[in-house]
Amino acid sequence: MRKNGFNLPLHPLQVVLWLIIVYQIATNEISVISALEYPQNIIYIILYHLTLLIVLIFGFYASFVNPTDEVSKLALVLPGKNPLPICGLCKSNVSKTSKHCGPCGRGLCKSNVSKTSKHCGPCGRCVDNFDHHCVWLNNCVGRKNYKYFFISLTGLFMNSVIIVVFVLNLLISYAKDKEEIEEIIHERESIRAWFAQVIILFGYGVISLLLSGNLLLFHIWLKWKGLTTFDYLMKKRKGNKLNKVENNHDTIVKGYDDIIKSEDTLNCSSSAIKYNKH
Repeated sequence: MRKNGFNLPLHPLQVVLWLIIVYQIATNEISVISALEYPQNIIYIILYHLTLLIVLIFGFYASFVNPTDEVSKLALVLPGKNPLPICGLCKSNVSKTSKHCGPCGRGLCKSNVSKTSKHCGPCGRCVDNFDHHCVWLNNCVGRKNYKYFFISLTGLFMNSVIIVVFVLNLLISYAKDKEEIEEIIHERESIRAWFAQVIILFGYGVISLLLSGNLLLFHIWLKWKGLTTFDYLMKKRKGNKLNKVENNHDTIVKGYDDIIKSEDTLNCSSSAIKYNKH
């Protein structure tokens, strides 16, 4: 059973995320901050590093915190003891606000869990108020670490906005007055290498802005509706099944109507034939 996002094996996308963060920090420190004019460089240093700290600190907590359901942990820590009432299904200890795992109905971890828990397959545990399994954090997101995940996501969105705005302004300044910036950059690195790094950073900022902004709006909407990501997906799945049932029903009704119409046509034809004979 996984305890947090730093337990081995690490997810490949988690490692990719770390490398991207290291790259964008290095590019900002070497290529962007040094090229900005005063006081833009001071403002950028403060805003960029502040939002970056939010991403790193709260992202670390979201990945490090163990979101496992405390009821299931109690059942594992206290085998054979009876601190809680007995569950009628499994004859084991269970609180009044809990149910037997799995919450998914398959009894996967064979322990008692809270009613709001869901079983996470990749982690092999039940998570209280399960929202989703985040591959970037390599951890489940639930009641204990959702706020860290949300704050980190907000910080990432703000960090992306800052990168896009200041890097775009830097590129516009470079297009207007190349000589001034080239004098600053030429002492550290070649102009082509600098320009390529800045363009890549700008592309990262745009992609990160779109993805994090979309995800942030989605989670704000979920909170407004009082849903988790898991609840939303289950409702959507049930809605799709309901639509399929309704479509099948409409097809059956339509087919039945066609049969009735055919029978009416045949009856009319038979009546006409009989009338002609007479």
